[in-house]
Amino acid sequence: MQRALYDPEEGYYTTRASVGKSGDFSTSATLSPAFAQAISNWAKAHAKRLGLPICCPLIELGPGNGALAKELSLQLPDWPLHLVEKSEPLRRIQSEQLEGRNFQHYTDLQSALEETKGFGLIVANEFIDAFPAVKLRWIENDWREVGVHYENGLPREILAPLERSIDADAPAHPKEGETIYVHPSFHSWMKGNIPAFKQGALLFIDYGAERPARECRAYAGQQRYEGIDVYDEPGARDITCDVNFTDLIRWCQQLGLNIQEVTNQADFLKSQLNDFEAHQKSDEAFRFLAAASGAGGAFKVLSAETR
Repeated sequence: MQRALYDPEEGYYTTRASVGKSGDFSTSATLSPAFAQAISNWAKAHAKRLGLPICCPLIELGPGNGALAKELSLQLPDWPLHLVEKSEPLRRIQSEQLEGRNFQHYTDLQSALEETKGFGLIVANEFIDAFPAVKLRWIENDWREVGVHYENGLPREILAPLERSIDADAPAHPKEGETIYVHPSFHSWMKGNIPAFKQGALLFIDYGAERPARECRAYAGQQRYEGIDVYDEPGARDITCDVNFTDLIRWCQQLGLNIQEVTNQADFLKSQLNDFEAHQKSDEAFRFLAAASGAGGAFKVLSAETR
């Protein structure tokens, strides 16, 4: 999966400008600057709450095309930005967006936290969903792992015994053939990185709910694909599934983080923007981000602090 995503010549995140109008999908940060304004207000409030320096380190995980980092640099011009990004092409795009700004790049969170002495504020917008997910199916009273086999260029799902332990939420009484998606890769990432986070707050924003994900989809050229079509053009489509926030909450607590808030994006924007109604009236894209029937309801927000 590391090669599939980051191979210099064929990796999805290293060979494609995947984010934005000309890419495969758009993020909230690319649609309205008000999204970054809400996050900057969250950052200022938590820095004050935790007694951190007024301009404390702000770490963004997976900055994509740099749209959020650019807007945060405008909202918080004196705050040092620390961007965690593996993809060299995306780092170049981010550098262009942030020319003249105070920022540094890192390929992993550990390196960023070493630089900040383990404290600061971490923002992760649509970061978790970029991690590999595992597809599980309940067959004959047991969970099986679903894989893909290609015959004559056509994809076919296959089943294999689940031979690893996965700490994830699952239905108490699954039905025969029921399918769920889980993110053990992100759980491993958390266990390898969060212990180095000594003081501060963390903000996760991603699409999902407090229940197991039951569907997978793919995006290419702003088009959505479902079912067996997600496996077409392997390596050239963004394949993704919802984040189970029940898992995320438990994993945060296991690692000693205090959960401050779990809400949807609509309520987060309302709570962080004093001019929320003005944005609603003047910004069509913002209305979609804040709509319960749109991104406002589809995205969840988790805010946590170190103990």
